[in-house]
Amino acid sequence: MKMKFGSYLRVCAVAFALLTGWSPVHAAMVTDQLGVVVIGGPGLGATGTIDVTYDSSDLAGIGEETLGAPQVDLLLTVFGQVFTSSDDVDFPDFPRATWNDGVLSFIDFVIAEPNSDIIDPTIATIAGGSVVNGVWQAETFGFAVPLPGAAWLFGSALLGLGAIKRRKA
Repeated sequence: MKMKFGSYLRVCAVAFALLTGWSPVHAAMVTDQLGVVVIGGPGLGATGTIDVTYDSSDLAGIGEETLGAPQVDLLLTVFGQVFTSSDDVDFPDFPRATWNDGVLSFIDFVIAEPNSDIIDPTIATIAGGSVVNGVWQAETFGFAVPLPGAAWLFGSALLGLGAIKRRKA
């Protein structure tokens, strides 16, 4: 029996798939839920969770690999609020997640006013990076505190007195 080249190729592909476990429908959506701890800033000590959802077929599991939006979707719950990937200040270029040899090691996700309504009035920004032992380490940054008008008035009065004294001398 003579076999055509196309049939031979299909038989080889099926044999390869059976021997290696490869499948064209190998992709699966995966959600890793991590703890969140705020390690700096006015929200120090606050905790929460972050869900990282991605398609496992986008990762080889070897070396450093980074996925960004829309390949990775984040859902952060902290301060009694929920933030999504679209809350990132640089969306749609960010957020990004990085894996080292298949282990999630870094999440680049920055939420800042006025892009979102962070409920804690002392916090202007939530930003994070490293994932250590399944916990995303985030930091919070407060609003810049403006110098009160009275301080400006007092300072300008001192400068004025200094200028008058210098003229008299």
